[in-house]
Amino acid sequence: MKKTLLLLMLVLTAAAVSAEQVKITKDGEGYGCHGSCGSWNACGTPATCAQWACQINGFSTVVSYEATNCHASGMNDCQLFNYNSGSVDCAWGMHCDVPVVTDIVCDNGSYNGYCYADIPPQDDEPEQPPAGDGVPEFTAIGAGLALVGAGIIAARRRKE
Repeated sequence: MKKTLLLLMLVLTAAAVSAEQVKITKDGEGYGCHGSCGSWNACGTPATCAQWACQINGFSTVVSYEATNCHASGMNDCQLFNYNSGSVDCAWGMHCDVPVVTDIVCDNGSYNGYCYADIPPQDDEPEQPPAGDGVPEFTAIGAGLALVGAGIIAARRRKE
């Protein structure tokens, strides 16, 4: 029983300290690079542009992204790297159909708001908070810790 509880606590602790994946682009926003309108330019590839976008926004790892163009349907806010990964021309606009990456999800870091102070809404966040009874919901970690506590109490009662 003790080994099981110890293992469960270890797994929950690891889950608590792991970085959360964060979508850094809002709907219609993309990252590309200054240069020719039809090229990935200094990025070279969509994967590199996505990695640079993660890094400049405070993350070390790109998890996923979608490649598109600045003039694609639904796009309305193109950020362009200034020929390297060190700075971005925020809110560059849509002056030409430069390739961009959008729907960028990053990990291992925290959002620093390079172009926008507020983190974009995450895909799993509701548009409006659901109506409720005012009781906060348990997260998976909170529920797991509650189960561990209940297991410890039950084990102590069996010994008595």
